[in-house]
Amino acid sequence: MPKVQVTLTDSWMYLGTTYLPGVHALDESIANVLIARGATTDAQPIEPVAAEPVQPPTPSNDGDAGTPNGEPPAEPTLESIVGSKAAATLAAAGYTTYGDAMAADDATLSAIDGIGEATIKKLREYKAA
Repeated sequence: MPKVQVTLTDSWMYLGTTYLPGVHALDESIANVLIARGATTDAQPIEPVAAEPVQPPTPSNDGDAGTPNGEPPAEPTLESIVGSKAAATLAAAGYTTYGDAMAADDATLSAIDGIGEATIKKLREYKAA
């Protein structure tokens, strides 16, 4: 059934549905009932909108879909993986990116004051996911 746009200045109820004041997109049959009852005086046809074509992701060299424009996905932030406090501690020790932290071995990371097994586990598990 085609949809039409109607503007209501008062609340109306029809078949158990309340239509509040404002602009509504309704089936033409409901709009005709509201027009007949004096709820509105005009019903404007709603033109269908053509959908934008969807571009499939471009595969990268490793077979991963990557991003839609073919670039590799962005590296996650340390803060999003281990939290702001641990990320700040890692940054102060020279590990400012996720890649920096992943390149370090567990013993080196655990030697940093404030970085423990739980933080290292979060880093390693994120990579595995």
